[in-house]
Amino acid sequence: LVQDHGLQALETMLNKSTGYLLHRAEGSSFGYARTGSLDGVIAILLQLVRFLGARFSSGALVSSGLWALVCRRLLTLSGATDVSAAGLVHALQLVLLVVSNVATDTDRIKGTL
Repeated sequence: LVQDHGLQALETMLNKSTGYLLHRAEGSSFGYARTGSLDGVIAILLQLVRFLGARFSSGALVSSGLWALVCRRLLTLSGATDVSAAGLVHALQLVLLVVSNVATDTDRIKGTL
């Protein structure tokens, strides 16, 4: 395997058409995809919540029904292709921030009434 033809044979054996991927064979990503189909959406929502805070969380996200859709989608994740390991961490951060922001915004509204 040290020689070039050995590496080429290994790459040929582990190409996409055989279903065996090199990053799975080497053990990286714990068998999960490096990027998931929902990673981008989760990352954008997480950044919006971080930058715009409680008003965005309770106003645009929760009251519009988008938050219910996001939660329903997170509850029905299928397999290891919807979110990567990093996407899962971002999704958990998003849930924590939105819940915290909505609770803070609710407390602020109750305090002003």
